[in-house]
Amino acid sequence: MVRLKDIAQAAGVSPGTVSAALGGIGRVSPETREAIRKLAVEMDYRPSSAARVLRNKPTVDAGMLIADGQDMLVRDFIRWCEKFHLRHQLELISSSARLAPSLLADNFAAGCLHVGYLGEAVREFLAKNPNYPFVAINEQHTFCVRSNFVSGARQAIQYLAALGHRNFCLTVGDREYDLHRQLRQGLDEALREFHFDQEPLRQEMEVKGIPHVEVMQRCVEMARATLRRTPRPTAFFCCGMLEARSLIYAALEMGLVVPRDLSIIAVGYPKDAEDTYPAVTSLGHDFEQQITQAMLLLQRRIAGMELESQDILVDTRLEIRSSTAKLGGA
Repeated sequence: MVRLKDIAQAAGVSPGTVSAALGGIGRVSPETREAIRKLAVEMDYRPSSAARVLRNKPTVDAGMLIADGQDMLVRDFIRWCEKFHLRHQLELISSSARLAPSLLADNFAAGCLHVGYLGEAVREFLAKNPNYPFVAINEQHTFCVRSNFVSGARQAIQYLAALGHRNFCLTVGDREYDLHRQLRQGLDEALREFHFDQEPLRQEMEVKGIPHVEVMQRCVEMARATLRRTPRPTAFFCCGMLEARSLIYAALEMGLVVPRDLSIIAVGYPKDAEDTYPAVTSLGHDFEQQITQAMLLLQRRIAGMELESQDILVDTRLEIRSSTAKLGGA
């Protein structure tokens, strides 16, 4: 039988640190906690019955698991919990989420929000534990809150069309992710609605498993090739801020000016949009509304009031900045 001190010896830490890491308490760094939990799984650690009883009593009212570095919702989550005096806890996990099921099984919180890609391990846990109070944010699940990028993409194309643009280039990403599936649907609906004479150029940007430097290089090369086309597109819808920055860079190389010669809208965070020159018109999440809807749904689930599946869509935010202008203007 594996004991705490066995894990402590393998991890090179004290038994107290192991206990705190596995119990979700104390000041243990996320890296150390994850390493210890990984060791516990590998060593097939089984807590005593007394420990399991204690663990079945949640230490916090609401938890948030954050995968894939998507931490933009943290501020609004903390504000909500502080406003309503809820004990809360954040857990940063790797995108593989191998340790997430054991964390959820430990009952570390009365209910949990999950931000980012839902891996197979988490989905399997939820399939086996359908009554666990769990709400996914920006990924489809039985109970989820998502940004409505279908209507957002349509709104973006409508805005560019109102500026006089008729020659479009549309970039989307991996079909595996809900965001890009929604973008495809919204763009298709917009193109059917507006009937542009010029068939839009469609591009797909695959980034999964590709080093960031290589992705940037690909984006720049794609931007250069697109801007050399005849006739050249005047309006660009980008699935990420990286593509937008690559377009601006390639345009400068060719003596083109944004937004005089081309207008750009990109999906992304306001800070990234404003840290670019010219500041990029962006389509993004309304984090405050997402947290509000997600926490209300989570609290209903914790109280046992919400039994039917819920897929709540929150309107996106189209924020106009300096990268868009009337065709032939600016």
